[in-house]
Amino acid sequence: MAEPVRAVLFDYGHTLVDFRRTEEALMAAYEQIRDRVEAALYIQAPEVGHLIDRVAGEIDRRVTASYEARRLEELDLVAVFDEVLSATLGLTVPADVVRHVVALDHSAYSKTITVSRETLGVLDALRDRGPHDALGGVAVPDGDAGGPPPVAVSAPAPRALRAAP
Repeated sequence: MAEPVRAVLFDYGHTLVDFRRTEEALMAAYEQIRDRVEAALYIQAPEVGHLIDRVAGEIDRRVTASYEARRLEELDLVAVFDEVLSATLGLTVPADVVRHVVALDHSAYSKTITVSRETLGVLDALRDRGPHDALGGVAVPDGDAGGPPPVAVSAPAPRALRAAP
């Protein structure tokens, strides 16, 4: 007889919940990012639209490539943002500012969190099996930008896990 499930580890993004960025939320986040970069580096940062095209676009491309490769390792978004800011804009940004930029970028997603019926069904089935220890999430509290910045948010989507050998 199989051992009963005693503990469950939940990944947050694109597993327990889904989210997307609205254009409105993306513009608001990147206005704050532009202001933060200007204040930290004492420069005139590129326009918001340019930042979105170059920075958000490249971040999205790298996260999508990670999903498509079905990587099980999380992406360190602080490191990815640092690389992208340097490669696309030629900026060397202090680590605390990069962490703040990641938190601001992530805030554009947090306004559209949804839970699928499939996920609710799985959670109901687990609840019906009895008490479990559960752990979830992928953020490390930092306090910067008024909340925990995501250190890694690129865990495989449920469809990638179902397709994994």
